[in-house]
This record gives sequence, structure tokens and C-alpha cells, in this order.
Amino acid sequence: ETLLDYTLSRLGINSDRLQHAVLMTEGVCTPNFARGRMSEVLFECYGAPKVAYAIDALLAYEYNAFAADLAGASSLTSPWTGSAASGLIVRVGHASSHVMPVIDGRVVLE
Repeated sequence: ETLLDYTLSRLGINSDRLQHAVLMTEGVCTPNFARGRMSEVLFECYGAPKVAYAIDALLAYEYNAFAADLAGASSLTSPWTGSAASGLIVRVGHASSHVMPVIDGRVVLE
């Protein structure tokens, strides 16, 4: 809670309730109880209207693949087409590292 208080104050959000949805990034295989605890804090303490969770490495992969497709002037129908259809995500962190293959636009997490 203290970390969220500090982050929100640094962002200039000083109201009692959050007015916008919150996107929280997380590592691969984060346990459900951790999401539940974070959701509980965001909903009960900060009044967040919506909370979404996403794997940080997948967000970066999608953003970079979409930017590469824009530079190549290919189809803009989906960010998971063109250069993003197949690839390899390598995430190296302080406590863990993950390698995630992307095959035909789908991440294989098994």
C-alpha cells in the first residue's frame, strides 16, 4: 500500500478514488493469490473501477512487433501478424529468467 501511495502521488493522482482502469504488469507464472491480494488493495483502498493484469514481456513483444510492422507498412489488422507471428521472447530478471516461444501468434507457456 505504501508503494502504491508513493507511486500515485508521484504521478499527481491525489484523489481518494482512482478514476481510470489500472493495468498491472507481472512476471510469468505469478500465483493467483498474488493477483487477488493486489486486486483487493486496488478495489478496496483506492476504488479502482477496473484492474487488468498482463505479462510485461508480452506487452513489450507486441509493442515492438507492431512498431516493426508499421515501419514496414504491412497490414494493420492485428499486431500478431507479420513479423510478430513467430518469435522468441527472452526475459531476464533479477530473480528469474524466462524464454517464451511465439508460434503462429500464440505464446506457448507449457
